[in-house]
Amino acid sequence: EKVFEEELRLAVQPHDEVVIRIPYEMHACKYGVYLNTSLYKNGMCYAKTQHKLPNIEMASEIKVSAELTEDANYISVCGNGFRYTFSKRYGAFTSLIVGGKEQLVGRMKLSAFRAPVDNDRKVKLLWASLFNRKGENLDCAFTKVYECNIQNNSIYVSGSLAGVSRVPLVRFGLCITVSADGTIDFTIDGKVREDAVWLPRFGFEMELPSYVRQFSYYGHGPLESYCDMHHYAPISLYQSTADEEYVNYVVPQEHGNHFNVKMLRIGNLEFTSDTGFECNVSKYSTDTLYKATHTDELKEDGKVHLRIDYKVSGLGSASCGVKLKEKYQLNEKNITFKFSVRGIHQ
Repeated sequence: EKVFEEELRLAVQPHDEVVIRIPYEMHACKYGVYLNTSLYKNGMCYAKTQHKLPNIEMASEIKVSAELTEDANYISVCGNGFRYTFSKRYGAFTSLIVGGKEQLVGRMKLSAFRAPVDNDRKVKLLWASLFNRKGENLDCAFTKVYECNIQNNSIYVSGSLAGVSRVPLVRFGLCITVSADGTIDFTIDGKVREDAVWLPRFGFEMELPSYVRQFSYYGHGPLESYCDMHHYAPISLYQSTADEEYVNYVVPQEHGNHFNVKMLRIGNLEFTSDTGFECNVSKYSTDTLYKATHTDELKEDGKVHLRIDYKVSGLGSASCGVKLKEKYQLNEKNITFKFSVRGIHQ
């Protein structure tokens, strides 16, 4: 919602400055208030900036937990218009039915790999299984569940993420609470192995039906954005599709990420986080992008691939420059990531 707009004509000489006083009263909102400014001359835009303003946080609703039921292999929860199924073996949801429609065509999974970009040509030797004993084999990683049970009407998972034939990269504890309105709250606490290389990303992947191609999000856009490449992409509410997110790079690679997202709505699901997250919607899987060396090798698999990430490492310029600066690397050893997803009845 736009609450104030003004156009000013400024008589400013080169190297001079002018102070503009802008009236503002704090507003209550979910995701934040921003001031957008643009500098035009003769109809052409020469500069843009975006400034975050203070705002009043809206009070959170009090949630009532839904009742969980379990058997030897699954935990189930159902309510008004939703039914979810959680696999104890994989420590992940395998089915999210909202309004009678299945939202998943594959189980959710924890992962840390992305299709390397050209600037990752050196560090990818430490990420992937490229005939290198030092590689973490993140392109063929799996989750090991040590324990999965119900405590205080919440699902608790103790597990690890590791590349095949590798010492676990991340050991984690995952707590999942489902509210009576169908909201799922995720909290994952991960401990990254001390001698591990910095991660490409860390978060959850899921596969959605092919008809779920349109989505909206509140974050940096409308073009792709990363932690080291987002100032040109103002925060706003955007609409997009899986097809529009594809970036036709000469060599297929990672693309279409969105940084500092507070809300993503896709299909009958809405993802939110008070601290923000990163998201990626693509018509290609990570594995397809990783293995293709030419654009004609890209094949759609009839699914929409969604990532909800704690963080994604920056892109840098290491193909012909210095390695990625540490402040843009996901090199944290203790990770806590909280986000929620709720079913939307349309």
